[in-house]
Amino acid sequence: MRSRLAVLVMFSPLALAAQAPVAEKPQILTSATAEVEVRPDRATLVLSTESRNITAARVETETARKQRAVLDTLRARR
Repeated sequence: MRSRLAVLVMFSPLALAAQAPVAEKPQILTSATAEVEVRPDRATLVLSTESRNITAARVETETARKQRAVLDTLRARR
């Protein structure tokens, strides 16, 4: 019994040293969240128009008319 006790006492400092935590570099950890609700003051829109007609000149005229109508409507709602 004494020999077993002596062996346990003799090896217990090694076991404690093996389990000792390794010193880490000092650090600061933070975490945060935030939420803000504001009314938007700007928007980006991507629009396209499509026209089909017999001649390119008619297509150009029709497309320009459609684009102008869209832009005028958007500007009127400012």
